[in-house]
Parts: sequence; C-alpha cells; structure tokens
Amino acid sequence: MIDKALRCFEIDGQPMNFSIAHAQKALILLETDERDASKQQIDLASEYGLNGNYKAGTGFGRLLLAQWKASFGTIAEVSPLIEEGFKSQSDNAIMSHLNYEVA
Repeated sequence: MIDKALRCFEIDGQPMNFSIAHAQKALILLETDERDASKQQIDLASEYGLNGNYKAGTGFGRLLLAQWKASFGTIAEVSPLIEEGFKSQSDNAIMSHLNYEVA
C-alpha cells in the first residue's frame, strides 16, 4: 500500500510527501524486525525531510533512527538521537502522540 502511495507521488509529490511515506514504511518494517530494509526507509525519510526543509520529517527521522539503534541494543547512542528528535519537533511546534510512541 505504501509503495503504491510512493508511486503516486512520483507525479506531483513533494519532499514532505515522500518523507512521510518512507517514515511510515520504516515503522512497519521496524515492527516486523526487517532491520536492513527499515534503515533504508529511515535514511530516505530523513533525506527527503532535509531536502524539502521539512523539519517534522528530519526530527521524526532522528526518533526512528533511535528506535532502529535500540533494536540492536546500542542504547548509548539512543538518548542523544531522542533528544535531537524531540528538540527539532518542539523547536518547530510539532509534537504528536506518534513522536512519543516511537521514542
């Protein structure tokens, strides 16, 4: 379903659209323990967020990366990513339930 949405954005999609879609796909892949595939989606979501100056996408990308690293047990690297993600979201008045759930 998300791949179909991504194809729709190829015509008129903005970086924000791609960032959101890749972030959602990353969440699904994280839930199914598909770590390599989820990392690719996290990177894409962050890249589209950065390229489109979509701060919610870059901040959420940091939170997703924290969740990905936590799945490997690299906890020492997780706290700074969560702090960066929340700071980016709060600096831009973007806070949602999903941010807290991922963190």
